[in-house]
Amino acid sequence: MTPVPKEDNKKDTKKFGTKKILIVAYYFPPLGGGGVPRPLKFCKYLPEFGWQPIVLTPKNGVGPVYDQTLLDELNSYKNVKVYRTLSFELGAIKKLVKLRISSLINYIKKFLGLKAQTISQSDDTKNRQSVNSSIRQSENLSIRQFINYIYNLLFEIQKFICIPDDKILWALPSIFSALRIIKKEKPDLIFATIPPYSNFVLAVLLKKLTGLNLIVDYRDPWNIPDTKKNILNFQLEKWCLKNTDKLVYAFPTIKEWLDKQFDINHIKTKLIYNGYDEDDYKNIEPIKFDKWTMIAGGDLYEADNIYFFKLLEDFLFEYPEIKKNFQIVICSNYKKWFEDYLKTSPIKENIINLGILPKKEYLRYVKGADYACIFTYANYKNDFLIQLHGRIFDYLFLEKNIFVVGSENSTLFRFLTENSIEFEFVEKSNFRKFKEKLFTIYKRNYILNTKKIDKENFSRRNLSLAIINFLGK
Repeated sequence: MTPVPKEDNKKDTKKFGTKKILIVAYYFPPLGGGGVPRPLKFCKYLPEFGWQPIVLTPKNGVGPVYDQTLLDELNSYKNVKVYRTLSFELGAIKKLVKLRISSLINYIKKFLGLKAQTISQSDDTKNRQSVNSSIRQSENLSIRQFINYIYNLLFEIQKFICIPDDKILWALPSIFSALRIIKKEKPDLIFATIPPYSNFVLAVLLKKLTGLNLIVDYRDPWNIPDTKKNILNFQLEKWCLKNTDKLVYAFPTIKEWLDKQFDINHIKTKLIYNGYDEDDYKNIEPIKFDKWTMIAGGDLYEADNIYFFKLLEDFLFEYPEIKKNFQIVICSNYKKWFEDYLKTSPIKENIINLGILPKKEYLRYVKGADYACIFTYANYKNDFLIQLHGRIFDYLFLEKNIFVVGSENSTLFRFLTENSIEFEFVEKSNFRKFKEKLFTIYKRNYILNTKKIDKENFSRRNLSLAIINFLGK
């Protein structure tokens, strides 16, 4: 019989109500990135309203960044139980193996280092070792390249065969452990936050095996209407929705697109935006820049988005005096196309590529920047058109001026205009307008007369309360 995984930290929950909610969340601390704050903040505030979160998440999950600050925050919560199970996806297995190998190598290095200190070597011996070391390094490089080739090949095979995504190699093996957790904790319902969409599959299987009600939280869409569909993915989402009791979505377009593709009239639905937690912004010291600085965070996505940097090249070479005092900070996950671009970019000295940062560190850069920028995506027929970037709420809370390059058809544009938020905008295809707009922003560096958004509407606490009210209906 599969044992119940040990929860991270046992905490006193007797003083709270008897209701419990099992949250299925692959992306959860210590993983960081855009998908983590939403379930994390629900866990923070749900106990205030009489619900105890019981979280099922991977022990060795793979994400864009490891964020110790989020794990510290999670550990500070008094009434959350977290159960972690093994994932067998390729990246997760690689992570486990690397940790074990790293520990072994460190032990061996420490042991050999102690011995090496007692050995005296002649210069001739050192020279011979240097040559031998170069040969070994060359051999090691070849071995590493071969291993990486095999790994990448296996990774592509895994992507091809795993439906709906490779996280199914965590979801399916976790079923028996999840049933044991349910038997022990006796939750009142199951809450699955997606993506990854394997969370949804696992939650539906648990619902069918236990009879518990299921609420699914769509942070992003699964299948996109009017695009070439993977028929297996489409049918799988249809089956999952058929077995769903209630549905929460992070921005309106998700619901509109679900209505277009599926019969979801039997499902009660509720719009719950992402938002901000005021505690995240306390004691944030801004980075002090020595140049005029624009910041862009989030995902760079596909190589088509090089358009933004090409526009920036034209602008900076047209205004060389601005080029000397201008920089853009990119806080995004690794993309090979962007790394390759930076190697030969004529404006690489104007681009600071920091990768994805821990939340608190990222906010320091946002707070210190002169302007925030969001460039939406080149291919407006795909799902990127409908994403509402979570970082927009950081910009709004910190009252940053926002420069949007993209499409008036985007969900982001719709959200900003419907909430009467003033921002600078230019269509991505309008080269001339882009230069004019950025020149004006830089030269004037003015503060927009932005209508301050009602922060209460987007506070994580109030959004958690909205979830609770929805569950009670």
